[in-house]
Amino acid sequence: MTTELTTLWELPGKSQEFMDAPVLTYKWGGVSLTYDYETDEGYKEGELHFENVDGIRFTSYETCTPEQVEAYDKLVEVVGSPWLIEIARNDPEPAQRLKHFQIFFDDVGCFEFLATSFRTD
Repeated sequence: MTTELTTLWELPGKSQEFMDAPVLTYKWGGVSLTYDYETDEGYKEGELHFENVDGIRFTSYETCTPEQVEAYDKLVEVVGSPWLIEIARNDPEPAQRLKHFQIFFDDVGCFEFLATSFRTD
């Protein structure tokens, strides 16, 4: 089965200009990924929040696949995700409601989430 990447959102600044690496935090009802980015007025903080998370993966930039790097500075949905298919074999119900999201940060790596939705703050 082939996968397709659908861009859902783009970072407001380039990850190569971050001061610090992104921070992953469990919060009630989901997981948040906090990052900083440079503006004309200095650095600001942003956040991606994922709801109803059933899986999280991180791959260091040195070992990312070309598909993971395609998510450079943007959040994508992996349509036809092998990870999601694998989860469906164990329990088909979650696979019906989950989506596979991934985002790649320069010199950090790729964060991936199986979640029902995301929002930005």
